[in-house]
Amino acid sequence: MKKKSDISLGHRHAWTDTQGHSHRVVFDDGVADKPRATWLALSVVTIFALLVGVVVVLATNQTHEGARFVGSPTAPPKFAVAREIARQGDFPATALANGWNDEFFLADKSGITLFDASGEKLDFWASASGEEPTALTFVADEKSAANGLLFVAYRDKVMSMQFSLELFVPASNLNSENAVAFSEESSEERDAIARTAQRGALSEMETALLAPGANIRGLACSAERLFVADYQSQRIRRYSLKKIMSAPDDEKTILPDCELGAPDEEVSYPGVKPTFERNFSICYLAETNSLYVASPGLFRIDAFDAGTGVWRPEQSWSASPGVLHAFSGASNPIAIAASPNWIATAETGRFEEKDKRESALQLFDLNGAWLAEIGGLASAQLGESFALSLARSPDGARLYFLRSDGVVNVLETSL
Repeated sequence: MKKKSDISLGHRHAWTDTQGHSHRVVFDDGVADKPRATWLALSVVTIFALLVGVVVVLATNQTHEGARFVGSPTAPPKFAVAREIARQGDFPATALANGWNDEFFLADKSGITLFDASGEKLDFWASASGEEPTALTFVADEKSAANGLLFVAYRDKVMSMQFSLELFVPASNLNSENAVAFSEESSEERDAIARTAQRGALSEMETALLAPGANIRGLACSAERLFVADYQSQRIRRYSLKKIMSAPDDEKTILPDCELGAPDEEVSYPGVKPTFERNFSICYLAETNSLYVASPGLFRIDAFDAGTGVWRPEQSWSASPGVLHAFSGASNPIAIAASPNWIATAETGRFEEKDKRESALQLFDLNGAWLAEIGGLASAQLGESFALSLARSPDGARLYFLRSDGVVNVLETSL
């Protein structure tokens, strides 16, 4: 009889039964009772588990406190003041908003000025009313033929300007007077151009919303909603963008579909409290569909679900006594700007020695953990001026910081 060949995990058996059906068994349970097969199987599994464990440990970084986390932490951007843009004209700027690419809008009593990040003036739209703007916000809509909306707030009303999708300039010469209208189908041409609001306005400023009795000091906008921060009521009013933009000129007094910021004892929410009438800073973050609100009277930042209007406690925080990087000064933060990875805050007032603070700007993560202090804007350098507005560029590479003296500090990062 021919001797069988041993197979470590059993014997192969094959036979044909009396009905002509073929059968095959790969694993023989009887062999599992043999010590050599059992120990060999256990050894293979153990060695594999040890190898996996070593790889996981080596790939896991340690924090300074010794707590482990998987992967590397995201380093906060290192912003620094790149340039200072001096006050323009006879009136100090009172509001600021980011635009497309490296552009930003600045508003004063005379009108709206468009700048690039180098400080070059690109365009200007005169104010017909001669009133002093209180807030600005800009939203881009890539799917619309009129794909840019700039909102300008005054005390009890909001004006708007629409910008065209069709006008572009060569990316290599953004500030050129030779603007080019490229066809929609030419993807190669579009790859070589940069979006700009320069010479792109479709109309003069038009009335978008009337709010009798309000004192509007902040604006933010998503693709669907306009958020209006009213200092008089200490609330943020939310409006349907489609509704206000389609309303006839004689029907611009529209009720909000939601109000955010009211105190709620059931969830221990104190409400919002803007301290200074000059601004009521809010900003919208599309990536989390959140509206962030500065509440300097309570040394807080609050987050709300932009869709439901519900307060988000996990993304809201306030100053804590004894914490080094807690908000300090008279009432802070006075202005905020949000990105998918961080929130920048601007503070007003001079810092005391015990605060161990130098800069008026700080970075926090979206849950309130302190990330970094942005150098180059010590309170002594600001003189008697204070923060009015803060905005970030669409790519997060720049921060625009508007001061009460009309000066704009442009901060840049390489990250």
